[in-house]
Amino acid sequence: MSKVESGKTVKLNYTGKFENGDVFDTSLVEGREPLKTVLGQGNLIPGFEKGLLGMSEGETKTINIDPVEAYGEYLDGLVTKVEKKQVP
Repeated sequence: MSKVESGKTVKLNYTGKFENGDVFDTSLVEGREPLKTVLGQGNLIPGFEKGLLGMSEGETKTINIDPVEAYGEYLDGLVTKVEKKQVP
């Protein structure tokens, strides 16, 4: 069985969770297709892509991603509060 490597197309289901266990995104919703992408093209956050490398078809894995290999550290100064009525 082949292993996941850069340049290969992968199709997978995933569930993204915060450290406290709250789900922020998942492909396991009725009507939603599994994620399909070619690794090594920069379509995924680096930590997620690194965690997929070397996996085999049918394998299940938990990948913990440091903020630096995801969207970066949380910065209070970059948060803007918007009233709900201002959002279409």
